[in-house]
Amino acid sequence: MNKFYDKILFAVALLLLAGSLAFYFTGSDTGPEAKSLSGTPSGAAYDVVAVPQPQLQGSTDWPEVQPVGDNENRLYRVFTPPKIYWDPVEKALTWDAPGEKAPPPPFGLVLESVKRELFRIQFEAYFESDDGNYDHSIVQFYNHENSETVRGSVGDAFPESGFEIVSFNVERKVVETEGSTEIFRYPTAVIKDTRSGETLTLTTAERLYVPDQFEIHMATTAPYPAEKFTWTKIGDKKTFDDAEFTLEEFNFDNQSATVEKTPLTLVDGVPAEPVIKTLYPIKVNPETKPEEKTQPNAPKSDSDLAEGFESFFN
Repeated sequence: MNKFYDKILFAVALLLLAGSLAFYFTGSDTGPEAKSLSGTPSGAAYDVVAVPQPQLQGSTDWPEVQPVGDNENRLYRVFTPPKIYWDPVEKALTWDAPGEKAPPPPFGLVLESVKRELFRIQFEAYFESDDGNYDHSIVQFYNHENSETVRGSVGDAFPESGFEIVSFNVERKVVETEGSTEIFRYPTAVIKDTRSGETLTLTTAERLYVPDQFEIHMATTAPYPAEKFTWTKIGDKKTFDDAEFTLEEFNFDNQSATVEKTPLTLVDGVPAEPVIKTLYPIKVNPETKPEEKTQPNAPKSDSDLAEGFESFFN
């Protein structure tokens, strides 16, 4: 069988070889067709066509590239991407090429912290009475003015601390979760500030701050001499020989302060533009919580002591 296939393939190869030889001889320049193409062409001569010369139709005045925004180096051109550089002074990306333009002077101020003033009396803990009446519970406060612990029940007054206990209550909430039940207690103490006559509500969940009393702690950096100072309201200023700083706004929640720097010197006879910057503290130190004081030496029962500690940490 294999010999039969070999014979067929050999025959096909002979046919291809014969066809190739026939094409070579009939398509070569020795054939009759090649000889007919080697003669001199005849007919009319070609006309010479003049090459047209370009004519100027006028010019186009392209407008100058204008900067984007206030930065004169922020230019966009067709097929030319903008260049962005790293500013090692400001620690940020900039459009100004290093060495081409003098870096702007340092801002000169940093924010250390934004703090609120705590109210002088803070609610710390409570101890329930045996009869379950919250009016008879022992309520514990902390006086920040003289750094001492004050304990009492509803109706007690503390002239040296400037307050009296108006009411006390504990709200209990039951939270059902998968396979468990949790009971949370939310104690609330209402006091009267005998100095201002105001009635204030204190809880262990949140501390009470004096309304509209803030302290914005600032510090100078080069080129100004090292100094720390405190701003307490919007519009407070700090003046140096070459600039004046003004507190524009601040935010306690995200610990930020927006400051405007107004240069007092002239540049080429023209006052320099003010610089507004939002500052954040490099390292935020959280305010210390009211100091924990020792509990009464002899609580009325173990359950009272456990409940007192639970109320303090919840």
